[in-house]
Amino acid sequence: MIDWKTVASSTLAGLMVVVPATIVVQFLPDDIHGSVRFLFFGVIIFGFLAAGYGAGRQERSTPMIHGALAGGATYACVQLVGLVLRLARGETVNPFAYLFLALLAATTGVLGALFADWYLRRDLRS
Repeated sequence: MIDWKTVASSTLAGLMVVVPATIVVQFLPDDIHGSVRFLFFGVIIFGFLAAGYGAGRQERSTPMIHGALAGGATYACVQLVGLVLRLARGETVNPFAYLFLALLAATTGVLGALFADWYLRRDLRS
């Protein structure tokens, strides 16, 4: 059974990391070095990991499912705003890119939950 409170709280934790990084990336000048953008991409991925970790830490019976939902929900919240802004500016939208990135976020959330599960099991053995 899905604990939606766990998913919501973990999504909020992920958003606390992803939203500031996304805002900073939007205001970076176009001529900035690619490694700076890659650094912020890493911060965004860390946000998806954090969401999954929080879900995996709170929900012991099904951590990976909750991690995937938290990572995916974090992506969906941020991307919904981004999609509306792109459509308002008249930019083109590639649905396959959104699908790929949603799967990446959910998978990263699963990895965060897997780490949380491993960490909690390690503590129980000690």
